[in-house]
Amino acid sequence: RQHTQRNIITEDAARLDFSDIEVMSQTVPDKIVGMMRNYGKKFLQPLRDYRIIEALKKVCANHTAEEVYYGIDEDELGQMVRDNAAMSINKLSGEGIQIIHIHVPRPRLQRP
Repeated sequence: RQHTQRNIITEDAARLDFSDIEVMSQTVPDKIVGMMRNYGKKFLQPLRDYRIIEALKKVCANHTAEEVYYGIDEDELGQMVRDNAAMSINKLSGEGIQIIHIHVPRPRLQRP
């Protein structure tokens, strides 16, 4: 699934836009009914997607725009976001969603 996220603020107050964030995840079949009862049919959005966007915001808030754009490669940024989001996703989903891979492409810097 692909996501677009705008207005991510970095440590140095730069605004970044991320397009085509790709997430590969797996849902544990035995946990689906419980997640649907708690979060509805579209349980992936609050359990996975929102947590990943929040994790991306946290990672960017702890780095400058230059570090995010030049210093961290795409695979490393995806792994940082995955690690940051994994605990909250596991807690909220009852370990019903497993994140396999996140690909975060280079952001686009917004001009003021």
